[in-house]
Order: sequence, then C-alpha cells, then structure tokens
Amino acid sequence: MIHKTICLFAMLAAFAANIAFSQKNSIRLQTGLFHYFFDKSPILNLNYPSNNQNDIFNGLLINSIGLSFVRAFNEKSQLGIEVQSFNERYTKHITAEYIEKPIVGWRNFITIGTNYQRKTTIHDKIFFTYGAGIHFRNGDETIIVSRFPIGTFNGQTVYELLVEHVERNDIGINLTTGLGYSPKKWLTFYSNIDLLSFVYINDKAMTKELKEVYNSPQYPTRFDLSLKFGIGFNF
Repeated sequence: MIHKTICLFAMLAAFAANIAFSQKNSIRLQTGLFHYFFDKSPILNLNYPSNNQNDIFNGLLINSIGLSFVRAFNEKSQLGIEVQSFNERYTKHITAEYIEKPIVGWRNFITIGTNYQRKTTIHDKIFFTYGAGIHFRNGDETIIVSRFPIGTFNGQTVYELLVEHVERNDIGINLTTGLGYSPKKWLTFYSNIDLLSFVYINDKAMTKELKEVYNSPQYPTRFDLSLKFGIGFNF
C-alpha cells in the first residue's frame, strides 16, 4: 500500500512538471533520519539490530522515507507537496520484561501534506528555507498497555502483550526550516527540521480510553519532530 501510494505520487508530480510553463521544479527523495514523538519512544534502534538482512545499517535507523515535488514561483517563494511513510516496530518496548505504564509498540502511517516556504540565498550555492503547511496522517498506532506471563517454553517465560490500537486519520500543521546546497543547477542536497502538531485527532473514543482508563494522555501522539535529509533533482 505504501509503495503504491509513493508511485502514484511520483506520477502526479511528473505530470505536474510536464505542464509547468518554466523550469522551476524539483522532485526530491528524502528520509526522516530522526523522529521524536515526545513520548520516550526510541529515535534509533540502538542495541536492537534487525533480523531482516535487507534493512539498511542492520535496522539502526527508523523506517521513514518520503517523496516531494516543489514548485518555485520566484527566487524567494516556493510551494511543495509531499508524502512520507513511517513504519516502525519498537523492539525495545515489545521485548521489555516490565512495563510500568503504557508505551508505544508499533507505528504505521502515511503523511501527506503541502508546505509554503520562503527561500533566502546565503551563498551562490547555499540557501536557507523556512515555512509552514498543513498535513493529513493516515494509519495506526499500537499501544502496549500491559505484559503478563502465560507459561514457559524451553525453560523461558513466555509473555503476552495486551495492546490497544489508535486509528490515525488526523490533521496537523507544521513549521519547517532547513538548509540546501546546489553544487549543480540540476542537483540539490538539503536538510530540514520539521515540527508537526496535530490539531484534529479523529479517534476520540480511543483517545478518551487511553486518558481515563490507562492514565496515558500522551497517546495518540500529538507531535512529531523530525530531522529530514534528502536529494532533489531540478528541472
């Protein structure tokens, strides 16, 4: 589903570029190198390597990847649309033997949004950007509310997790700032700091249950602070 959405987005971006009247476009591939959700969930999988040999750096990095299309109106103003996928299993929390209070176990969602940015040239090839936008997030968040033993296997205790699921169909606003470097007119490397805050949470029933039953008002996650790196192809 995630890969199909990204492919569709790429086709739409290419179509938009073809009908543009001037060469002020950029298609960008990016990764959310770090995501901080303000709920003590790990930003790196330190000490918890992946068993999947296809994972880059043995699963050290969080699984966050995105695609964006940026259209420049002039030298100082640009508008971008992007899609970002996030798919992470927090092994540190899933394998914890003792859970003092609810913690997040899995996150799977797609975030689609648009950003308006201002651009300031620092050097001939280096520029600074800042802006804001609106985003929609769809997916789910799994919260581990307790862990209890159910028996033994090969002399080891077997545990079962009690979880609750939050459906994400939420709307947020974001503030972003970053730096870009264009060694060639057709090529740009960039990094952005992005703070996304959700002003509308759709799953009100689970939000209420997590707050009143489990005393965990930090879920569903309302903030996403990310550091993104990417490469853009300009035309």
